[in-house]
Amino acid sequence: MQQNAVAYPKFRWFVMFTAAFAWITFGVVTMIFAPLLSTIADEFGRPVGGLMARFMALNSIGIGLGALLSGWLVDKFGPRKVLLGSMVLVTAYLVTVPHFSQTIPELVILRFCEGFVAGPIHSTLAKLGQRWFPKNEQGFFNGVTNASIAVGFAGVYLFFAPWGEYFEGDWRKMIQSISVLTLTSIVLLVITLMKKEPPLQKWAAGGASESEDFKKAIGIPTFWVGAFLLMCAMTFMSTINGLTPTYVIQPKPLGLARPQWIPYLSIIKLGMIVMGFGMGFVLNKIFKGVPKRAVIVGSTLSAILAFCFTLPFITSTLPIMCIVLFLIGFWMNCEYPSVTVFVAHNYPPQILGRAFAVCSCCAVFGSAIISGFAGLLLDWTHTFKSVYLLCTVLAFAAALAATKLNPVKEFQKIPAPAPTPEPVAAIVGAD
Repeated sequence: MQQNAVAYPKFRWFVMFTAAFAWITFGVVTMIFAPLLSTIADEFGRPVGGLMARFMALNSIGIGLGALLSGWLVDKFGPRKVLLGSMVLVTAYLVTVPHFSQTIPELVILRFCEGFVAGPIHSTLAKLGQRWFPKNEQGFFNGVTNASIAVGFAGVYLFFAPWGEYFEGDWRKMIQSISVLTLTSIVLLVITLMKKEPPLQKWAAGGASESEDFKKAIGIPTFWVGAFLLMCAMTFMSTINGLTPTYVIQPKPLGLARPQWIPYLSIIKLGMIVMGFGMGFVLNKIFKGVPKRAVIVGSTLSAILAFCFTLPFITSTLPIMCIVLFLIGFWMNCEYPSVTVFVAHNYPPQILGRAFAVCSCCAVFGSAIISGFAGLLLDWTHTFKSVYLLCTVLAFAAALAATKLNPVKEFQKIPAPAPTPEPVAAIVGAD
């Protein structure tokens, strides 16, 4: 395929498959501690809540720092090599777990290290899409990769029981066995390095150096609007995915007291996956290729759907609840890939790794802070409705901020020159 005189090879679909597999693996590595928390807490005689808070906080800090510090590497060496290096380090972490997990401090350090070495996967996403896919396919690429992490999350819960039985409840071996996925990802990434990237398009970057261009980028208000939107998207998704199971299980009046509904919560992941694979169509056909419109609509609908969790006539009826679960999963997975596409469309490749790394770092840290506040809010109010109201406000704030997500005029792609027509004499012949 060609766009703006750049030929995009069919190999790009293998690159997308490899990126999606890497995100599935990242989802499994990140999520595996959640169902194991009670087992780990029992082994060390610690309360689950305190252990969860320490693990989540240190892991989030590690991911944010890893994403931030790898941005320069993405611009210097390319996203595929950075992603490969990240997977090698994640594999080393997984292999280390059985030998360095005998105390709580060791586990806390491990969770930080896991986040740090996996963090670069965030900074590679925008540039991988920009370098390998034409503008009208980047929505599909980012949608699929973003949905893949939901596949990883769902896979953990789907296979957790037989997985635990196979390893006879040995949680250390269960974590170590994920290295099978990371090693597979390493092989796929090595194969992608056998092909060269498509040629770079020319951008009208006004700075005399990459450093000046990067300073110019972070000085533009739109840049921080994008960072804020990524933070809102990540916070909304982590809160909905993280707290809804507890909301369903907890006794009334705190929760719904319906543990039999737990299997139906996978419908949220189904909605995320459907939106992910349909993102290209949604962005290009429904929103005419304008990420701003997708973010405004997706955030607004997510806000309304989060508010639905506070309404008894919805939360008391399983069929209606299932519809809301699917729709909230669908629409909350619209914002993150849309903003990623916007960043890829508006910042030149020589600084895109650093630009998206800063946005990702802000998103991770902001999400950790607000998610922590959501937990405190639950303790203060003793009702999950307050948390879903917080999500509603956050999503509406994102929709409002997205009205400022306008194209960055400081950086423009230089249109490819039109082909020079042959002289008339050369076409019709000369006498």
